[in-house]
Amino acid sequence: MYTIILVLCVIAIFLFRYYTHHKYWKYINEIPGPTALPIIGNYQLVSVDNVELFRITRERSKIFYPIYKEWSFGFYLVSLLGPPEDMELILGHSENNNKSFVYKFLRNWLGTGLLTSNGSKWHSRRKILTPAFHFNILQKYLEVFNKETEILVDELAKDAGKEYINVVKPITDFTLFSIGESALGVSLREKNCDEYKKAIHEHGKIGAYRITKPLLYLDFIFNMFPISKELQKCIHTLHDLSTNVIREREQSKQTDAEGNFSYSRRKRLALLDLMLEARAAGENIDEKGIREEVDTFMFEGHDTTSVALCYILLTLANEQNHQAKIYEEILSVLGTTQYPTQQQLGELRFMERCIKECLRIYPSVPFISRVTGKTLHTHSGYTIPKNSTVLIFIYDLHHNAEVWEDPERFDPDRFLPENVAKRHPFAYLPFSAGGRNCIGQKFAMLEIKAVLCGILRKFKLEAVHKRDDIKFKADLVLRPIGEIRVKFSHRQ
Repeated sequence: MYTIILVLCVIAIFLFRYYTHHKYWKYINEIPGPTALPIIGNYQLVSVDNVELFRITRERSKIFYPIYKEWSFGFYLVSLLGPPEDMELILGHSENNNKSFVYKFLRNWLGTGLLTSNGSKWHSRRKILTPAFHFNILQKYLEVFNKETEILVDELAKDAGKEYINVVKPITDFTLFSIGESALGVSLREKNCDEYKKAIHEHGKIGAYRITKPLLYLDFIFNMFPISKELQKCIHTLHDLSTNVIREREQSKQTDAEGNFSYSRRKRLALLDLMLEARAAGENIDEKGIREEVDTFMFEGHDTTSVALCYILLTLANEQNHQAKIYEEILSVLGTTQYPTQQQLGELRFMERCIKECLRIYPSVPFISRVTGKTLHTHSGYTIPKNSTVLIFIYDLHHNAEVWEDPERFDPDRFLPENVAKRHPFAYLPFSAGGRNCIGQKFAMLEIKAVLCGILRKFKLEAVHKRDDIKFKADLVLRPIGEIRVKFSHRQ
């Protein structure tokens, strides 16, 4: 009985989608893509795991560059791989700012916060949160990064000299504890963060699984499967920690001489403080909205930075000459200073070029997605209809030989000012671009520079895993399969 109902639903969905979008199919049919079957289409990824999904996506990106389509049961996706001019066509225009339905798979966790919201709500939230990333506030965050770096270095020292350290766990702890102390104003060190991290990984795995199966886009069908209960367990774990964080910060409020509440007992103004005070002042953010943003920044503020740092350590372990040059630069700029200042970090120009090159090769977020606000005519000669869901594959753009000469080679000189000036501004998208670029990119760069200063002053990194040894799986971030091993040796 259920099978018959499901088949009828599938047919009804297909007919509805086809006839309501029939005027678009002329353009969609002109876009190349894998061989399609009637009604079922050409997703054909129903049985693959996240590892195989990543491989197939890269394979299709090479075959169909610069654009291809996938469709199934009347749903279609346009995958954009380049050139940079077409990336600008999407990301450089505000009418294409809306996030696509792909992000709905995050909304049961992140709600409609800064990452997933659209329109006036996004503008309102961005306005409230932007002050948390101003220059003077970042200086206060640097105090946290330096303190957490010192703790991390002490932890790494316990295993220095051994055959290797799997850097994933200590680096993930560092970024999670740093986001807690800086942006949220609470310590996460004593909380159940291991379960939280497991839940993030499982949520990403389920999200990638769901994206490849159009029938599971519909909640009432998805909820028929056991995997939906696994997802609910993840969400409960994720929300439990963020709710505790908000409660703890609220309990720290104090009253000034005029009877006004303040959440900023510490010298630095945490992002969470801004939201709590905005709510107290009657601005457009309530308790649910605060949790949306706390969930968003706990995820984005630690997971993307931690994978970036792991790949940077892996790369520098394999690039001894570049590592030595960064070490010399650190000694030259910092001298005997115990903790780097924001000004000193700004002077580490070679380190910054190496970081940027690592983010090119290993973009923390391998793809983003938008909805076209109008019909677009690409530079490659195709038409993307209005209201199309477009997947922008940053990973493939960054590895394209038509955009980057010898793209697999590590070359920080790509980011010398004179070379940047020759390149299209939308050729490099580690933090997205345009109006919806990453609000925390300066925060992330400051954190990465601070921790690299601490690590490289104390340790020499040696290769255990080669760069080519690391394989990836489809996820919300560029997630490695297994460990990332680096040998740490004490410097004399």
